[in-house]
Amino acid sequence: APRAKVRPSLIQLVRAFEDTAILSVPRGAESVAVDVQQGSFAIRANYLEVGSRRPLGVCAGSLALLPWLPDDEIDALMPFITDRLASYPLLSPAVLRRAIDDARRRGYAMLLDVVVPRMGGIAVPILSEDGRPSAAISIAALSERISGRESALAEALQREAAACRTYWRQGGL
Repeated sequence: APRAKVRPSLIQLVRAFEDTAILSVPRGAESVAVDVQQGSFAIRANYLEVGSRRPLGVCAGSLALLPWLPDDEIDALMPFITDRLASYPLLSPAVLRRAIDDARRRGYAMLLDVVVPRMGGIAVPILSEDGRPSAAISIAALSERISGRESALAEALQREAAACRTYWRQGGL
């Protein structure tokens, strides 16, 4: 299964950065964590486990599934997402729209101190043949560990996502 093919990339990321690496897939207006490789750094993002569901946009991995969708599709998903934002007081449709624009500009998604204080994530999509996000790989860590190594993390994630694209296209999840 492609999930097994992506695991070496997650393990590679954990080895390189010592923080938790996650594979997420879209399910309607949510994302589901389908693989989580725990980091070895003392302070870990232990609030995500296999099977965890989040509204799209709530954490870096689920945010990375939005910017590469067409605008009309994002507009259609937004009411469903907005209905689920009550548990995330720092997130609003406006904050999400800004995060989507930032991700499109940068080529990766990043959310710091929004869902859990002092924690954050950085993520890139795994795009299918037609350019749609079929999954995302992310790193969750202390916000300072992400902002302090942002470009190295982004490059490593993009490299691994490019490697995963091939596997993904050979079979879906």
